[in-house]
Amino acid sequence: MTELEQIKTRVNLVDLIGESVTLKKAGRNFKGLCPFHTERSPSFIVSPDRQIWHCFGCGKGGDHFTFVMELEHMEFTEALKLLAQRAGVTLATTPQQSVREKEREELMRVHRLAQEFYNYLLIKHPIGSRAREYLQERGVIPELIATFSLGFAPNAWDNLAKFLFKKKIPYPVMERAGLVMRGRNGWYDRFRNRIMFALKNHRGETVAFSGRLLDNATHEAKYINSPETPIYIKGEQLYGLDITKEPIRKANNAIVVEGEFDVISSFHAGITNVVAIKGSAFTETQVSLLKRFTDRVTLALDQDSAGDAASRRGIAIAESSGLDIRVASIPEGKDPDEAARQHPELWKKAVGQAVPYYDFILESARKRFDVADPYGKKKVSDEFVPVLFKITNSIVQGHYSKRLAEILDISETAVSQALDKYERTQGRKITSESAAPAPTRLSREELLEEHLLAFTLQNAELTQALEMVTAEIDPSDLMHPVVKKIFMAMIDHVSQTAVLQLTELAASMPTELKSTFDRLSLVNLEEFENAELVGKEFTKTIALTKRQMLRRAIKTLSAEITQAQKNGDEAALTRLKTQLEAKVIELKRQEK
Repeated sequence: MTELEQIKTRVNLVDLIGESVTLKKAGRNFKGLCPFHTERSPSFIVSPDRQIWHCFGCGKGGDHFTFVMELEHMEFTEALKLLAQRAGVTLATTPQQSVREKEREELMRVHRLAQEFYNYLLIKHPIGSRAREYLQERGVIPELIATFSLGFAPNAWDNLAKFLFKKKIPYPVMERAGLVMRGRNGWYDRFRNRIMFALKNHRGETVAFSGRLLDNATHEAKYINSPETPIYIKGEQLYGLDITKEPIRKANNAIVVEGEFDVISSFHAGITNVVAIKGSAFTETQVSLLKRFTDRVTLALDQDSAGDAASRRGIAIAESSGLDIRVASIPEGKDPDEAARQHPELWKKAVGQAVPYYDFILESARKRFDVADPYGKKKVSDEFVPVLFKITNSIVQGHYSKRLAEILDISETAVSQALDKYERTQGRKITSESAAPAPTRLSREELLEEHLLAFTLQNAELTQALEMVTAEIDPSDLMHPVVKKIFMAMIDHVSQTAVLQLTELAASMPTELKSTFDRLSLVNLEEFENAELVGKEFTKTIALTKRQMLRRAIKTLSAEITQAQKNGDEAALTRLKTQLEAKVIELKRQEK
């Protein structure tokens, strides 16, 4: 038994997935709401027999490893290591894997040590007294320092470098971690005279740092961050998520702010479902990460022009992912940190009154342009009509068409004309581009054949089910190319083993057929209340498939007869007419 097989045997997939997804029994399988996309009706199926999962909403599926990789945003080697630890399986590593793992472990260790060093200097060492005073002035109490693992980097040349070297960390490793830099006279600390924020992934592992300058009088940048490393990519992290993910899940809402102090002050004020992006860019990876915990995102970014632009970018990304995206207007202060410290109740109220993003965009445009001036009306219209055009719900689109007309003091007819004009220009281009990658739709015949295979694979007596199918139809005549190949593979398998076992069959299935095989072996047949109804539907599906094949054969024979008549081929004509008559008689018998 391989290491992968050992892990799958020891870790029950239903238990593993059940830790993050609420699963309910559905016949032989379990179902729940997919953690990878927003849905109201459960389409996420887990098979305890096969130890596989599939979502019929977003199309994702796989085994233990693919689930952990999707859920935790891990590479395969990371997921393998995590599940091996859970299963108690010792992994044999290749030299290449060993090098990668060693580097990751080294970088993780150096960050843990640096965090402990910075934290000790802040809370216990006399050198951190000024930093403690500064944090106290900003309302950061000791409990918050502990919760968010804050620290202090002193205004010294190489304190951290010396500390890490004593811990037997080589200088090149410190440099790869982004904690030290090399100068003409040796190695020196990247962060000096700064409040240190430990940047952690959602599993709570410190992967980088952000440093806030303690003395604003100097001419250095107020904030500097770790460079990207093998364990830290800026656009994939959300500050505070390791601490706030459960409050986010409970509230079903993530308040997204820009800075570390925004998170800490909001958390202290009682808004615990909060995270920060790094900078003003809200990335697809961050959106994907948040979707695991919530269906709603409330953007609360700085209310200057940069914050407004950042909100717009975040809106476009989050809205396109299916999240309910809203925007909060920050009261009595230009950032959430000030609002949370000076007016916490108003800050909570603002979050509670966050508006849908269409209102935010419209109001933002109204504030920036003079709607009493014809040119100002044009600017607002140019900005909002493209947004309005993309609203697919006619009622919502009608609502905001009316709002735009009221704000610009024009008729709704004028708004409708603007939409028509946009559709005639950019609109057509957008529609054609978005439609280009659409997947090929299956015909009714191919859908029926998939239905037939689903009933066959999910039959408790798989060998008998295959015999029922092959007694009535020849699977080699099926239209669906993949379904045909799977049936033929089943026939080959049963000729060698006599009895079909679903797990053995799945293991022998070629890679190119496996996705369809897994999907159809999990498709929900729960609508049929009991085994008797399932049996009746299976028999009915076989009959419908046979009629379909007979009609197709009759159509083909009719075309061949016409061609034989044109060619004057009497022998072929006689043979084809005999075949056609037999097919017609058989079809009539089937339709009785």
